[in-house]
Amino acid sequence: MELFFWHKSFGILLLGLVLLRIAWRLWRPRPPWPELMPRWERWAARISHAALYALMIVAPLSGWVINSAAKFPFSVFGIWELPAIVTPDKAIQHTAETIHLGCFVLFAVTLSLHIIASLRHHFVLRDNVLISMLPIGGDNRPHREELG
Repeated sequence: MELFFWHKSFGILLLGLVLLRIAWRLWRPRPPWPELMPRWERWAARISHAALYALMIVAPLSGWVINSAAKFPFSVFGIWELPAIVTPDKAIQHTAETIHLGCFVLFAVTLSLHIIASLRHHFVLRDNVLISMLPIGGDNRPHREELG
């Protein structure tokens, strides 16, 4: 039972962090794409980013719905209690559980593909896509177009 306490608490914490990340992203746009990056890769990156953000929002919200529909108190790190966001209802609980599990599976698949793509850019294409994602910034590696 203690595992669920931590699972739910970290889920809500991550929801807050994702919302802050989205605000940061609106304030500070992403770095430019490498010039030689094909259109289909840019499209795939946009779709995967949108999917990751959506899943990181829907997953904790569906977890909150599960607790609310099950009429189970939801305390975040034992510090504050979140209010119920739906009325108790087994059908809503079951639907939210299905959504929650689906979010996990889709998140795991999408994140895995995202990691593989970033490693491909770094080790195979040798461009600055992976480095540009890091908070430390500066990229001293040559861009693919500079390698010739």
